[in-house]
Amino acid sequence: MQRKAVLSLVTKPVAAFAAKGLVHGALSPATVHWFADDNAMKLAGADGWAPKGAHVVAHHPVPAFAAPEVLSALSRAEETGGPAPTIAATPAQDAWSLGMLAYLVLTDAPLIPVDASASDVAAAIGTGGPLPWERAGGALEALEDPVAGAAIRGLLQREPKKRTTAAALLGGPLFKGLAAAAAAAGTTGTPRRVK
Repeated sequence: MQRKAVLSLVTKPVAAFAAKGLVHGALSPATVHWFADDNAMKLAGADGWAPKGAHVVAHHPVPAFAAPEVLSALSRAEETGGPAPTIAATPAQDAWSLGMLAYLVLTDAPLIPVDASASDVAAAIGTGGPLPWERAGGALEALEDPVAGAAIRGLLQREPKKRTTAAALLGGPLFKGLAAAAAAAGTTGTPRRVK
């Protein structure tokens, strides 16, 4: 339950960013921070943010958390030695990164090693067919909570238009009952600052 509470706190700023028509573009463990004074998770490292639909230079500081469409552009640049091409910024790119973060938060292990290069990550997820974690016996099947596996699967869709949004994740079954469980335990469901 605590890991789900943390994940909901991570999801809220991602959903807020998308609601404002913005794309963070660099979500990873290094860009999600707890701010005790505000009692909230916030997104840092948003210097590469862009309005939805803006053409930006493909980038991601941690390729293991980059969406396939970003990886494709990055790996092409790695292979040719040329500059990274421009791509349209979409909230679906942040949704993919959120899926990778969700798995990490819920299991303490990344789906893909965080030090992998863009071309290594692109090779790991392949160009078609089931993603490695979707195959029989894959990482999402190994999750104890099938609802969590389904939620992450929705975020990690190869086709951007099929990805679950951060807002839909917040309103979906993964976080149902979280507030009620926190109330029954006598907490608000969010960590409090201890003095």
